[in-house]
Amino acid sequence: MGGIITKIKLNGFLKNITDNEITNFKTNAIKEKNKYKFIIENEKYILSIINSHKIVLNRNTSEIESTMYFEENKKTPSLYILKENNITLEIDILTKKIEINDNNIKILYTRI
Repeated sequence: MGGIITKIKLNGFLKNITDNEITNFKTNAIKEKNKYKFIIENEKYILSIINSHKIVLNRNTSEIESTMYFEENKKTPSLYILKENNITLEIDILTKKIEINDNNIKILYTRI
């Protein structure tokens, strides 16, 4: 049987320390267990909380599909697919910090 599905307000940000780029989001999300589905500016996201130190973020747009693996204090590969040319790129990231409190999520990372 599936888990309970609820609609929540989700607040958070991603900070790419390499480019000093911050992506803030405040949106409605569908939550099922530790998975959040939401849309920001026509981009579809699925955020999966594996545990308090490990998160997977999938993003799907008309141009790109990406899967970012965040694991606190670890280097992990992230995959980017450029849809127009069907090109796959692997970019390593180092996650500096993950904070999860109620419906707030903060991720600080750098590209390597």
